[in-house]
Amino acid sequence: MARAVRRYQDGRDPDRAPARPARRRPRCQQAGPDLRNGPSPRAGACRFDPAMFLHFLDADQQQRFFEAANYIAAIDGVDDREEALLEAARIETGRDALPPAPSRPEEVLRDLRSVASPVARNVFLLELTGFVVAGGDSRGRERELAFLDDCGEALGASEEQLATFKDFARRSFEVYRVGLDLIAESSGTDEGA
Repeated sequence: MARAVRRYQDGRDPDRAPARPARRRPRCQQAGPDLRNGPSPRAGACRFDPAMFLHFLDADQQQRFFEAANYIAAIDGVDDREEALLEAARIETGRDALPPAPSRPEEVLRDLRSVASPVARNVFLLELTGFVVAGGDSRGRERELAFLDDCGEALGASEEQLATFKDFARRSFEVYRVGLDLIAESSGTDEGA
């Protein structure tokens, strides 16, 4: 006697378990020991994202931040890591596009008037410092730090405040790198590196 085959309207057999799509691991988990070389700019949610406080700035102040960050990135040519950092900050602030990089530092410094309140100044400098630190060592590192100091001076920040922001950014990035090491160890990708 032939057994009737039941089917759902879409043709699936109700007696068979539906096939589950394979879960893909984030790229940073697939990367293995390369995690120790710093964040991958294409690692999606796993990349280092220094932008934590940009939402405290109004639209004009955010515009000034992006101009400064674009200028810093352009000092030695925008690399993949800086591009990823700018993109993460763009997404955080809900912008459709980034402003073009100013060609001269004076263009950025003269427009910092909108970053007048102490809170806005501190957020601006903390975020910009994080951008410089997370951008990694580069040929233009000294010029980037000098421009950061110029921004601090233009905004009336003390040398002690700038030193504190730089220390915070370095420690944040180091905590991030330790986290990557822990992920690599626990995911079995540690190959003696």
